Amino acid sequence: MRLRFLLSSMSLIALVSTIVWLNRQPDSQAASMLKTVFKIGEYEFIPGQLFLGLGISVVLVVLARTLVNSLENRLRRNQRSSRAANIDATVTLSRYGLYMLALLLGIAAAGLDLTNLTIIVGALSVGIGFGLQNIVSNFISGIILLIEQPIRAGDFIQVGDIEGFVRRVGIRGTEVVTFDHSTVILPNSELISGTVTNWNLHDDYARISVTVGVAYGSDTRKVERLLLQCAYDNPLVISDAPDIVPKPGVAFIDFADSALMFKLVCYVEEAGKRFAITSELRYAIDDSFRRNGISIPFPQRDVHMRDTPADQGISGAIPAEAADDADVHPPE
Repeated sequence: MRLRFLLSSMSLIALVSTIVWLNRQPDSQAASMLKTVFKIGEYEFIPGQLFLGLGISVVLVVLARTLVNSLENRLRRNQRSSRAANIDATVTLSRYGLYMLALLLGIAAAGLDLTNLTIIVGALSVGIGFGLQNIVSNFISGIILLIEQPIRAGDFIQVGDIEGFVRRVGIRGTEVVTFDHSTVILPNSELISGTVTNWNLHDDYARISVTVGVAYGSDTRKVERLLLQCAYDNPLVISDAPDIVPKPGVAFIDFADSALMFKLVCYVEEAGKRFAITSELRYAIDDSFRRNGISIPFPQRDVHMRDTPADQGISGAIPAEAADDADVHPPE
């Protein structure tokens, strides 16, 4: 990469030097062409200055890219406990800031008056009104996300029906890796204007709950002890940090139609693993209940059969009163 950067820099510097040298040659035909003034309305353009500004912009962009890549490599080598999101934000903002500086310096070197760019701003306004509104909105939203960092790389988020880990927060869109290992690119404007659940904004802890019903007549205190034991036996459940999150707890929540309803509530250290931990707790609860004679009921119905009178039987004969009402007459 250093060799490529060196070659690019040398070729671009040679281009700029050639343009400057030609501008200083009074009798050269190429120099006269470069110094020719072209007018478009009230604006004057000199080709030599335009080429000079373009060359300076390209050189500065190449330098900016190299500096940003070097900065990113150094930050990642020196990374300790800080999140990678801080590095991504620093690198992205530095890259676009240096690109903008290179563009402005190139425009200034080209001899363009920055105060007379109202026509360009007007054209951009028309473009934004017709087709670039979403692009500009996503771009500005990306800058807000990178500065405020409500969402960072590595966070577990939920946006509508989409949930997964944030891979990268870009300037126009955010990459989210779902549980299916598919990458979803969310527009940054949706993350700014919509409702986003970030499970890792301040810490990595997440609350999970398991609801279970037991048969009427079960020992409710025994059920409570068994549920708590299942939570304490799981190594991924937080059970010894009461100053950070509450300990596991059990609540007797309802007398349902067919069962006594209990809810086990506990906290885990990694929000992204809450589904797997919840499944493991259900397996453990089922095994514990089976060993201790606690049954998990299912809905049941009692069906009562009524006795039918002997004269109706099962022959399907219609009583006389019903026959009269229905205009049914016996054959002659």
